[in-house]
Amino acid sequence: MALFDLFASTDQSQVLAKLTSLEAKIDLIMAHLGIEPSDPDPIAAEILQIARSGNKIAAIKMYRDRTGAGLAEAKSAVEDGLLGKGPLAGQ
Repeated sequence: MALFDLFASTDQSQVLAKLTSLEAKIDLIMAHLGIEPSDPDPIAAEILQIARSGNKIAAIKMYRDRTGAGLAEAKSAVEDGLLGKGPLAGQ
């Protein structure tokens, strides 16, 4: 299954399972190469956890409260974070 096909899927559990599998593989590669993972940002992790639980509006509000960002910037940051990009990536 191609990556773009995975994200086009409407079944979020499949996407989450595949992402979890990919993260585990990346962790193994990093360990093999001796690369230490960076410390996760607990605030970013909390924001993404809220978004992943289906409450993206609350996640956007929390991002705005914590960073002072505008609505469009916060929405973009949360959506990008869910895709593994932007300031929330890696959480």
